[in-house]
Amino acid sequence: MYLDEYTTAICRDIIVSVSALSTAIIAIVGYNKWRKELHGRTEYEIAMALLKIVYKIRINVIIVRSCMSTDDIISAFKRAPDMEPGLIDLKKGIIAAYEERLQGLENARLEMVKYFVDGEVLWGKQIKDLIIPLLKQVDSLRYWVGIYVQEKDPGNLDKINYLKKPMVDIVIDSDGGNDNPSSPFLKNFNRIVLDLENFLRQKIYPHDHHF
Repeated sequence: MYLDEYTTAICRDIIVSVSALSTAIIAIVGYNKWRKELHGRTEYEIAMALLKIVYKIRINVIIVRSCMSTDDIISAFKRAPDMEPGLIDLKKGIIAAYEERLQGLENARLEMVKYFVDGEVLWGKQIKDLIIPLLKQVDSLRYWVGIYVQEKDPGNLDKINYLKKPMVDIVIDSDGGNDNPSSPFLKNFNRIVLDLENFLRQKIYPHDHHF
């Protein structure tokens, strides 16, 4: 009788221990699953945000480099805060137009910088090696636009010294949006964008092997 009670007590203790262990294992597995799902969700959200910013940068680079009409220049001049009524200065108009265009690019660049840290936390050197070249391209465009508008007559490309052609190739879209651009700047820019796009799409659609 005593043995039966002793055996029952042992069995009860074993059952309680096993139950507690099972609960602990389930809790650990559940936590790991939750953490994995959270990481996946965070990775998706950050990759999606970064991809949208990449596209914003791309469209703003196109806008900055697109050729200006006289109407574009005059309209920008009239919107400028230091505009002199009744007097149209084409050079000031060009500067004003570029300032407006560059503001959109700068906003997109600041968005990229904001999410850069989040991306580096998740993917480390992989994303760093992709984003930094893009930011360098943006900075290069901004720098050369600043140099270009200091020309005596930036509206007349024929008068700009042929030695400055590399600058013009960066600043001005002479290809008219051609998918096979001649500009080394744009070729390099498009390659960087494509590499970033492929990397981020793999994070957004991890089971799609087309990227």
